[in-house]
Amino acid sequence: MSRSKNILGILSYFFAALFLLYEMALQVSPSIMVKDLIKDFSLTATMLGLMSSFYFYSYSFMQIPVGLLFDKFNAKALIVIATLVCACGALFFSWASTFTLASVGRFCMGFGSAFAFVGVLTVADRWFHAKHFALLVGLAQFLAALGAWGGAYPLAVWLSNAGWRPIIMSMAIIGMVLALLNLIFMK
Repeated sequence: MSRSKNILGILSYFFAALFLLYEMALQVSPSIMVKDLIKDFSLTATMLGLMSSFYFYSYSFMQIPVGLLFDKFNAKALIVIATLVCACGALFFSWASTFTLASVGRFCMGFGSAFAFVGVLTVADRWFHAKHFALLVGLAQFLAALGAWGGAYPLAVWLSNAGWRPIIMSMAIIGMVLALLNLIFMK
């Protein structure tokens, strides 16, 4: 493999993996905002659990279709669109004024997030030799765990200085920037 092709493969994998890190932060973010979400939406613990779980309903439902889509379509396009869906879901969630609207935002985040791990695996498969696949999967799992950590502790520190809405709004903006970076750098 030529040097320039190696660099393109590394960049493509790196930006796909950043999407995985991002979506994991979105996934766990409500866990640090429990009191604020209960207060803002007048929720019971059951309602909060239901609202948070809308992420997983769409995420779980989409796993098989996502695999079929990556087999049929361009990974770059799917990852860029999925990142935008996550970001728009976060934006919608940050603006939500009711339990129902917040649940729709979580649903959209989960829908887009369903593309992240399969996307990283697809990029790894298409750009790298098979002997490196297990290492790249392990690296992706590490980044997913790092994203979950990043969606908990650093956001908890940030939450002590800002409300949950500005944090989720910032995460939406980060997602939009990430989609643009994927559009520019992923091949």
